Amino acid sequence: MLMAYATSHLLNHALGLISLEAMVAAKRTLFVVWHAGPGAWLLVAALAIHVALAVHLVAVRLGRGLARWQWLQLGLGVVIPLALAGHVAGTALLEARIDADMTYHGVLLAVWPDQALVYVAMIVAVWLHGCLGLHYWWRLQPRYLRLRPWLLGLAVAVPTLAVGGFVSAGREVLDRAPTRAADWAAANGWPPAARLEALVAEGEAVLLALVYGALALALAWWGVQVRRARRRRIAVTYPSGRRAHGLQGQTLLEMSRAAGIPHAAVCGGRARCSTCRVRVTAGADGLPPPGPEEARLLERLGHPADVRLACQLRPTAPLAVVPLVTPPSALADAHAAGDPHLGREREIAVLFADLRGFTALSEQRLPYDVVYLLNQYFRAMGEAIEGHGGHVDKFLGDGIMALFGLDGDPATAAGAALDATVAMAARLERLNHAVAGELEAPLRMGIGLHLGPAIVGEMGHGAARQLTAVGDTVNVASRLEALAKTHAAELVASTAELARAKALLREGELTVAEVARRLGVAPSTLYRHLPGGRRSADA
Repeated sequence: MLMAYATSHLLNHALGLISLEAMVAAKRTLFVVWHAGPGAWLLVAALAIHVALAVHLVAVRLGRGLARWQWLQLGLGVVIPLALAGHVAGTALLEARIDADMTYHGVLLAVWPDQALVYVAMIVAVWLHGCLGLHYWWRLQPRYLRLRPWLLGLAVAVPTLAVGGFVSAGREVLDRAPTRAADWAAANGWPPAARLEALVAEGEAVLLALVYGALALALAWWGVQVRRARRRRIAVTYPSGRRAHGLQGQTLLEMSRAAGIPHAAVCGGRARCSTCRVRVTAGADGLPPPGPEEARLLERLGHPADVRLACQLRPTAPLAVVPLVTPPSALADAHAAGDPHLGREREIAVLFADLRGFTALSEQRLPYDVVYLLNQYFRAMGEAIEGHGGHVDKFLGDGIMALFGLDGDPATAAGAALDATVAMAARLERLNHAVAGELEAPLRMGIGLHLGPAIVGEMGHGAARQLTAVGDTVNVASRLEALAKTHAAELVASTAELARAKALLREGELTVAEVARRLGVAPSTLYRHLPGGRRSADA
């Protein structure tokens, strides 16, 4: 909410590059949105919540090993009120207390050029403060990763244009009335200059007292907690022999950072990832049980009881731990922290395809002919998969593994995977027609398709490193492909895949061997598109 307000405000400033009249016209529209009706109450509520959260951060986490970006954002937040209080008091509060028109003309006459540098510094500080918060909130979201280059361009362009518009409008209004500021103010219902200065100073003092008073109370509370906690210092031992001495109430991640011990934490310590996880090798009996967020994440990942999240674990007694994720240098860079190649969990569709009877066929042909035929098949299938947004993970002998949904939502991935099977069938039919004179029987294919959570990341060594996926979803898709062979079907897809894709396929129940749960699957031939865009399955 606050960033939406700041963005619209700065874009309004940028119109000064066109004319002062354009700024004034846009301000009338923004006044209706932000200062009349529900918009004003929402804005005030958002600001109050934002300040309350910042005060809570100071009271609870100050001195507990905040990350560098958190210190920078907190520092900007402490400085911003010094520049912003005078501006707010000179516009919103002043407009509320006197019956006068606070137009761009009056504001520019009041701040240009004597306070121009302060105003520019305020724009940059507020914008940087907000962009830091948004970046570290969104940096693990796939959609943000795709849009990041464009958003970076906007993040640079918006304040640059705003400063340019402010400078242009300031020079324009000064050229129009360099010596008539007092006459203009009187004509627009403003009180005398001395009265204006007193009202602005009064409002500024009230705002600063509220903000820094709350900050002082937070610091006092923090000081009391530190004094109490110092009586109960806790030692944490790491595999290298280094020790971190923390205070009771601190998280293990905060203790590590305060002691200068590198510790991975991509999400910034908010239990949104598992990169900070550790194995407790001593002192586990005296630890508090996991909280709801930590328990939910550990259960989803299937970690044993001795694995805990450092960002959520608050030790109450000495312990020894082993970090399970070594913090790579990339994690120190906010740009690379959200890189999908570092490893993340996504809900994806996994496809396995295999040529039926190709081993016997290859034994009757020359090696060159086998390679040529396989390459023709791989090219046709690869084009069908990539044409529907899939990623060819690997070729396994005469088999193929493909992934859908690395950058999109699961529903789109499920639909794209099913569409890819149609294209694969069509291309296999064309390939059979092209090589009909060389084969005794046409090539046949079986496909297994499943949708579910998987770990996606760059794995391997050296030149063999590649982006791939591992996990139960991959294993299930492979077993479904084997079931397709057992049931002489061209496609076996789990109901999880079909339900998400909303495919109108006949469903049957099959048990997948060696899989802990039962899966509903639909053995069928490859479905075909019918007129009107409907999908059906022909037995």
